[in-house]
Amino acid sequence: MAVSLAWSGQSRDRQSRGNRMAFFPTIVSIISSAAAALLLGALAAGVLGRWGQALAMSRVVVLLGPMVLIVCMVGFVVLPLALPGDGLDSKAAVLTQGISATLNCGAPAYLAFLPGAIVWAVARWRLRTAGR
Repeated sequence: MAVSLAWSGQSRDRQSRGNRMAFFPTIVSIISSAAAALLLGALAAGVLGRWGQALAMSRVVVLLGPMVLIVCMVGFVVLPLALPGDGLDSKAAVLTQGISATLNCGAPAYLAFLPGAIVWAVARWRLRTAGR
């Protein structure tokens, strides 16, 4: 441990602070993957004819997709760009890294958004026509 700190040139406090901030991409990726898994659950519920469960799961997917994208954009692009930087080169590097992290973490949730909306519309339609 002491050798790795000496080689990296960072103090123990700075290294632990960086590890504390590493949870954000992990949490966003887990939520994004959960949205994709919920889409699969909603599709399975629709195939089995359980339209109430399909409606509930697809509603969560439809809400999570844009929310995850917005949180990723704010967390990875807007907030780092608001920090003082050295110049345009550092801002461009922050922008490219932020967009890359946004796409890596938020893509499953956002890609599940459109099929989730279709499942949500079909489930609503099936529940309405079943009530007549």
